[in-house]
Amino acid sequence: LADIDVPFGQGIDSISFADYIQNEEATEELRKHLAVFRYTSGILQEESIRKENLKLIKHRQSGKMNLYDLDVDLSETNDLIDDNSHKEDVDEMLVVLEKVSPCYDNKDVFYVTNDKGSLVEKTCEWFRQEDSVGRCKNFPEGYVECRFTCGLGSQLACSVRPSASPSESPSNSLSSSHLPSTTTASPASDCNDTSLRLKVPWNERKVMRGCTWVGNKATFQRCNVEGVRSACPLTCDACDTCEDTTLRLEILWNGIKIARDCTWIGNRATIQRCNIEGAAEACPLTCGLCS
Repeated sequence: LADIDVPFGQGIDSISFADYIQNEEATEELRKHLAVFRYTSGILQEESIRKENLKLIKHRQSGKMNLYDLDVDLSETNDLIDDNSHKEDVDEMLVVLEKVSPCYDNKDVFYVTNDKGSLVEKTCEWFRQEDSVGRCKNFPEGYVECRFTCGLGSQLACSVRPSASPSESPSNSLSSSHLPSTTTASPASDCNDTSLRLKVPWNERKVMRGCTWVGNKATFQRCNVEGVRSACPLTCDACDTCEDTTLRLEILWNGIKIARDCTWIGNRATIQRCNIEGAAEACPLTCGLCS
């Protein structure tokens, strides 16, 4: 519509509907499916997808689904999910819904274009290794094939509460094996993130950030920064480990904000320093929280 060229590496998953706006019969290039995702308190709760007149809703936390024919049921009151005549449509829509989900990582090999313009085979595992942030930026295909790894879906957003039971899901829902292995939240009640801000090396500079920032987006990459996982074990799904963070912490001490690490907490006045809100969670080994 703006009559400008799409910047290189951008809009790789976009389809223009400018022609359709001007001519409602110009439907040849339009998407066959349209997906919408609803969040509550930062957690993905509902995934829905349209295919022509049908709308499928998947409730992520319970696994339950609804299906409506919007041509005759715009208010969505007549649930058709148990109507076997729509089973093939539901199966197709579920497959597409998973692939466009912000929590999706392709488990197969796919192609990316390198700096020489050649197609090379890659996997989401390759995007997770070494410089994950840089690889996602340099190969925009990662934002399509590895949406979770490249930060389109955060650890918090993609988590499923432990109370959700797969056995309650309809038989035609996707199994948990289709989802990234990092999307299930730990149920450990004694596992807590530190409330202190951390001095984190990010994008070639050091910034003061909290565990909320770690969980907001690009969670996989942020948790892989040295010292973050031990300070934010709940966000990073690392409740099975107990170790001090190596990062410096923003601490209020004698009325002054200072940046100190767990070694400082253990050097002297350890009891008082561990009693600083958030210090024990960041330095559980020093503060005696590890069993």
